[in-house]
Amino acid sequence: MARLFNLAYPYVQTQGLNGVVTQRTDIISIYSQAGRLQEPQNSDPVDLAKIFTNLELFTQMNPFSLQWPLTPQAWPFIATGWNSGTYVTPGPVLPTLPSFTLSMARPRRSPTRPSPTRSANVYPNCSQGEVAYAKLALNLDQSFQLSLATSPALPAGAAIEVLVDGAVTPPALPAPQPQRFLFTAGNLGPVTLPLVGNPKDFTNPTWHWIRFRMISPTVQQPDVLVTPTLQ
Repeated sequence: MARLFNLAYPYVQTQGLNGVVTQRTDIISIYSQAGRLQEPQNSDPVDLAKIFTNLELFTQMNPFSLQWPLTPQAWPFIATGWNSGTYVTPGPVLPTLPSFTLSMARPRRSPTRPSPTRSANVYPNCSQGEVAYAKLALNLDQSFQLSLATSPALPAGAAIEVLVDGAVTPPALPAPQPQRFLFTAGNLGPVTLPLVGNPKDFTNPTWHWIRFRMISPTVQQPDVLVTPTLQ
């Protein structure tokens, strides 16, 4: 079980009310943790992937209203597809990407301590509603222009972080380098987003994971409707 709980994530520093706070740049979820049980056997004495099949994880998690898919698929399980057609032979990027809402309606400030004597008292910005996911499969290397539109406009002090191919690497798939962008009211893009494909095997595209997160460490912002554009 050490694999399930032994997670390591990169960090980013955020200015809080009373000091600088070090926060994870990726979000821990029950799906990513449970999915680690299906990683290929490395130094473990037991091959956990043979024990924790999709059916077994479905049986274990269903009583807690966590729907584990019964059919094999790549991580993350809860993500909006940005491809048209099927994922076996991915089609082009959708001409209009679906909008989503980032909400800070639920979070409470956390007394995270930047030092043993001072409490920063910030919003961690990693709770339900503040994070959204998308996925994209590519056969060929492509360079995109990524921009965002928000409604209402982002207020001062708020930002939307976009993390592409973050710390959680999908099992048995290539691991592209992470890319991180920070969008603010005066800077919603476009930014250049180069992504690799897998031209040697069109039946096995390279998957990319995109995570959007509202970042507002000191102010509880109203809901923001986000519309991404990828050209």
